[in-house]
Amino acid sequence: MTPLQVSGTEFRRRLREGLEIPEWFSYPEIIAELRKAHPPKHKQGFTVFFTGLSGSGKSTIANALLVKLLEIGSRRVTLLDGDMVRKHLSSELGFSREHRDINILRIGYVASEIAKYGGVAICAPIARSALRMSMGAAKPTSSTPQTASCGRSTTAFIPLKGTPVSA
Repeated sequence: MTPLQVSGTEFRRRLREGLEIPEWFSYPEIIAELRKAHPPKHKQGFTVFFTGLSGSGKSTIANALLVKLLEIGSRRVTLLDGDMVRKHLSSELGFSREHRDINILRIGYVASEIAKYGGVAICAPIARSALRMSMGAAKPTSSTPQTASCGRSTTAFIPLKGTPVSA
């Protein structure tokens, strides 16, 4: 590649990987704004969404993941445990299917805001139908982890043993 050739694909790769962008390519202010809008992978937020019924181990695994990520110390990490969210964010909701879906949508919204600003959201609600929620994932056909891209962040849905995968 000659010095004055940077394709759009190459430009996006440089943004994604945090590499230098030639000064001649654009104004520095534009490059700075693009870097804010498209941070490299190691600076992007993400969500891990454990799904499962009561007693399936969601909170145990979520807490272990929280501890490990905090030990690494390179990111801000938030645990959105189902019991705590229901107490502080969804206390007016009951346990009907509609209210459970509203609770999951709220958790998804809060998680997406955390991830949008570069943080890590770990979610562990009782959620047999979370995979079909509006976070962009397709309805699962197996108990394997599913991923969904939500704007600039990624969500991993991890159904735990004993979790029905169809709504």
